[in-house]
Amino acid sequence: MRNISRRAFLGSAVAAGAAAALPTGKVLGANSDIRLGFIGLGSRGSSLADSFSKMDGVRVVALAEPDREHLEAVKEKHPDAQAFTDLRELLEQPDIDAVVIAACVHWNAVAAVWAIEAGKHVFVEKPYSHNVWESRQVVEAARRHDRIVQVGTQHRSQQFQDELRAFLHSGELGQMRSVRAVTFQLNNRGPIGLRAEPMAPPPHVDYDLWLGGAQDLPIYRDRFQYDWHWVWNTGGGDVINWGAHTLDDVCNVVLRDPGEHPSACMAAGGRVLFNDAGETPNAFVCLYETSLVPMSYEVFHIPVSSDQEEPGALLGTRNGFVVEFEGGFYSGGRGGGAAFDNDRNEVARFSGGGDHFGNFITALREGRREILNAPVDTIHFSNSLGHLGNAALRAGGPYERQKAEEVARSHPSWARALAHFHQRLEANGVDPEADPNLRLSPLLGFDSASEQFAGPNATDTAQALLRREYRAPYVLAPQA
Repeated sequence: MRNISRRAFLGSAVAAGAAAALPTGKVLGANSDIRLGFIGLGSRGSSLADSFSKMDGVRVVALAEPDREHLEAVKEKHPDAQAFTDLRELLEQPDIDAVVIAACVHWNAVAAVWAIEAGKHVFVEKPYSHNVWESRQVVEAARRHDRIVQVGTQHRSQQFQDELRAFLHSGELGQMRSVRAVTFQLNNRGPIGLRAEPMAPPPHVDYDLWLGGAQDLPIYRDRFQYDWHWVWNTGGGDVINWGAHTLDDVCNVVLRDPGEHPSACMAAGGRVLFNDAGETPNAFVCLYETSLVPMSYEVFHIPVSSDQEEPGALLGTRNGFVVEFEGGFYSGGRGGGAAFDNDRNEVARFSGGGDHFGNFITALREGRREILNAPVDTIHFSNSLGHLGNAALRAGGPYERQKAEEVARSHPSWARALAHFHQRLEANGVDPEADPNLRLSPLLGFDSASEQFAGPNATDTAQALLRREYRAPYVLAPQA
């Protein structure tokens, strides 16, 4: 199977999958176990296999992973599961009802579409795509083949979300003025090393399979696994990695899932202080123009000044969002948060967990896509926000403070985020206009219908960053 073409693979897989998987609207596993295959078995994939295996009526029947050490470790815990290096072999198996995908970012969308085309239902981890175009293809594939597709944005299943959404739009704190999403100073986001000579891929990894549709570029980081997040070829940094959670929370409870993209965005930032092989920004700020409220997202993995009122936090939040109102604010993130009036008196608190995996399994059993908490066609819009910010940043030019502050005059939300951006940089001795790694984009219009940048500032460079070129034979074909 290793050397067959994608077309040959899909011909056999679709034929097998059409007979194996039931369309939505029909009960799956009502009188038997739901059989799951797992694609991608790093720390997250291993954890997912363990979690699903503990559920009544669910069996782990197949595993696929190009890193043989990861594959063998998970196989030891699930000895009855078939093990494959190549995910295409897993997808050919007729006894798999659904797959759970936790591959690298550059593989998630391709694996999801191939699984859907093979007749499988899908649970795919966030961020479920490498770019905006890929994100859309998963949506179109799910619709075309009538598959249930849940995204691993598990905050959607937390019990307090509906209550929080209602409170934020109740008017109790007055008119909503802005929302600022933040990801500050995660513990394991330091430099990733810089080799003098490229790394040879580990012998226990089938590198061609691991690389998939990404380009075969030299690797100069110290660690092969996980740190692919900080290289554009295979990841998108925390702008998409944590943004997939934080920005999705904002879309859910603040924007109330409008089913459209922002009408414009602009970004500033870059990778500063770290002399390493990383490419994604560790200092980043982005403005989004939405139809409801001004919105910004800030990512900082550089130290903060000690004289701040709340070092490393925005009104108590290090990894979440703050909604500003006339009469107060809400500050929260994973697991909950609290609302305060302008005198910092707490007026409401929200918390509560949920069962995201159970929600997916129930949807499979009942054949009802409509009960999913994180269906792919909804999550597509939040998943794309980080991609838009990254594309804007990469398409920009050298940082010019005057240009950034010109926009701030008419965008108060951007003004506050930009002031924090400058404060962080200056606290670390970084001159924004002297550091060659810092970039600034113009305000880029975005057409939600065509999912393309629009207006006078849209360039071919910006448009090209909304998708990628694939290395054969790991090509994602258009689905619409």
